[in-house]
Amino acid sequence: MASPYTLPQPEKKSQVFGIVSLCIVVVCGIVYFLCAKGLYDAMFEALGTGWATTGSVPATSTLTPEQMSLVAGPAVGWMISAVIGLVGFILSIVAAVQNKGRIYAVIGIILGVLAPFSFFIAAAVSMSAHGVV
Repeated sequence: MASPYTLPQPEKKSQVFGIVSLCIVVVCGIVYFLCAKGLYDAMFEALGTGWATTGSVPATSTLTPEQMSLVAGPAVGWMISAVIGLVGFILSIVAAVQNKGRIYAVIGIILGVLAPFSFFIAAAVSMSAHGVV
């Protein structure tokens, strides 16, 4: 005889939160890399390649306004993408804890941890393109 009591079925949670947080991290990681590469390219264009080989960056007060405008655009984009990417990383942690798209959230956490290392890859790519390495 079957028991008249049944356990309630757990309700399915939406995967949207994890997917959205993953998308934020991925988009910001790509923008972060592109802005970092643009920043390095602008620095090479504004300052030449001497600073990369000696390790001493000239003071920004010696830059002309045109040179500063070359560097400022990618620098602002890089900072904004870093902040929004951090928000996406935190949202990924929240989504993983709440089990709302956990697999996507875990991928977002992993990519969020690895994204800052793309700055060094962008530096290497830009240096090799300008013949420094």
